[in-house]
Amino acid sequence: MTDLNHALRSVMHEHADDAPPPAGLLDRVHTRRRRARRRRATVLSGALAAVVAAVGISVGVARNDPADDRLQVTAPPAESSAPPSPVDVGWLPAGFGEPRAHLYRPGVWMIRASKAGPHAELSIEIGSAKPPTRTSPGAFRRVAVGGITATLYTVPPHPHNSPPFTRYPEAGGPYAELTFQRTPTQWVRIVAWNGNGAVDMELRDDDLIRIGAGLVDRERATVDLYRFETIPPGLRICANLTLSSASHAQVAFCDARTATTPSADYPRVTEGWTSPRSSVSVDSSHGPARQAMIEALGLDSKPVRAGDRSGVIAKQPDGPSDWRWVGYIEVDDGRTVAVEVPDGKLMTERQFTLFVTGISAGKDLGR
Repeated sequence: MTDLNHALRSVMHEHADDAPPPAGLLDRVHTRRRRARRRRATVLSGALAAVVAAVGISVGVARNDPADDRLQVTAPPAESSAPPSPVDVGWLPAGFGEPRAHLYRPGVWMIRASKAGPHAELSIEIGSAKPPTRTSPGAFRRVAVGGITATLYTVPPHPHNSPPFTRYPEAGGPYAELTFQRTPTQWVRIVAWNGNGAVDMELRDDDLIRIGAGLVDRERATVDLYRFETIPPGLRICANLTLSSASHAQVAFCDARTATTPSADYPRVTEGWTSPRSSVSVDSSHGPARQAMIEALGLDSKPVRAGDRSGVIAKQPDGPSDWRWVGYIEVDDGRTVAVEVPDGKLMTERQFTLFVTGISAGKDLGR
């Protein structure tokens, strides 16, 4: 006897006294089975968290298909599905705006803030591996951060690309970098820079040291860039950040079974960003280009809709037997995001359609 048979027998025995007449018994059993499945789905959704089952629609069909009686697990509503930073800011100098946390890649976070008059960018980077540090051509020395030995590297204001500061990011202007091991399993690097040349950031060495000493063990949620109604099985968010401008917002999904990225890929926020070996990417800066690419290549594409938002998905050949899924979808006010799955075998067309049409804008997109 199967587990299902045992479960049905147990349920029917337990509720034998309130059983309906024989004519309605079968319908009641089916109703109870559906309720039990819904209860199990609720429990599973909490346990699975970011890894959810993708169930589907075909293009042009309503997103919720009542005829599909398979187990459905949906992600719980949240402002961000990326893991929060384990560290938060305790103090910042006057003039800096609200700090915002980003997941740079698995296990590495950045908390960023900026100020105007004079302009300065600040990034607090947290990870388990020791980050690479600069020692020249600027000034390098050891300092104490709350009783912990740290290294401090600084470059004074100077004209663009003036020797010896011809290597990016020092070439842009004043630069400072404070690095220390905050706990046995946690490294911190605080970077401040101003790419405007010979302009003083008005950020002292003591300010950086005070920022480092003031860090607290408190979670800070990462930026809420996109909302995802459905995430295909086996995927997790491994990057969630904005880059050089608020208009460039990217979320990357990686296979949950893949090992985390090596420590050599520690962030260098002033030198751009290379996506981790992602399985799926959602990028606000590539939306219009993706639309033009699909049209230019003449790919076999299909329109998709999510309410009044429209988009397109396509299958792009990537060799004799390989392909990738590409597409785009409007998320708000005509803003379009590009979606790409480099390995087309990772999900079916039905799953890709549901994933794309389930993307919407978070409250931090464009900020």
